[in-house]
Amino acid sequence: MSLVWNDGARLDLVEATSYYGQIDDELGGRFGAAVESATLRIGSNPHMHRRFKSEMRKVRVERFPYALVYRIEENGLHLVAVMHLHRRPDYWSGRVDD
Repeated sequence: MSLVWNDGARLDLVEATSYYGQIDDELGGRFGAAVESATLRIGSNPHMHRRFKSEMRKVRVERFPYALVYRIEENGLHLVAVMHLHRRPDYWSGRVDD
């Protein structure tokens, strides 16, 4: 299944990568690699990850306080947010068309 990124999720990724990159270039790169690893886990078994908020699912980004929020649809996987786990947990909910 293909993974389609919501524009807001892309912005989340850019902002978080930039934040970690300002601390240390290598840290920004490690964050990006951890997000890539999480997307691969979604793609390999999308039903494995915990369901929450109805049909939404999330997978943790290893070693960082983030999770990728996605849902499974007929035409593929839709990544809705790169969500910080300790700040405004529902900020992305307006991105979901229910």
